[in-house]
Amino acid sequence: MKISGDVIANKIRINDVDIEDVTSIELPEITNGTYEVKGSGIMGTIDMPSFTKIEGLTLTIEYRSSTENNIHLLAPNVHDIKMAFVKDVVGDDGVVAADGNKLFMQVRSKSHKIGTITNGENMSASATFEVLSYKQVDGHGKELINIDKIKYIYRINGTDYAEQTRNYINQM
Repeated sequence: MKISGDVIANKIRINDVDIEDVTSIELPEITNGTYEVKGSGIMGTIDMPSFTKIEGLTLTIEYRSSTENNIHLLAPNVHDIKMAFVKDVVGDDGVVAADGNKLFMQVRSKSHKIGTITNGENMSASATFEVLSYKQVDGHGKELINIDKIKYIYRINGTDYAEQTRNYINQM
């Protein structure tokens, strides 16, 4: 058993450029769209989740200030993100160790808050992105999550739940 502790370090690169002044990163929430199932054989209706209807994935990065280093993210391009973070983990034996993850995303800019100007305070700028693909790998190289909305990939802990559907649509 492992108990996760605090994040102790992180780094983010977008389009192979280190992004500076990052204060927080809010990763996407994966929400499955639903469809209604009704009819004979069931009591009432079922609001059935469908991994094939993933709602928008949003990534938000907050900065101390808008700078040349991060303002280029407003460009209407697909941006490649590479991110790593390390957290403390306590094992069964009480020993604390570092445990890391790497994230890979392709995103498009949705909004960019240039910042608020207040004397004596940081500008508190932020950027929000639509995530087209999201991949998370643990510190040992094991793929945990791989969702690619364009390529129709939905792989969780190595199981590709969209493989059969992808094979059907690729038979054309």
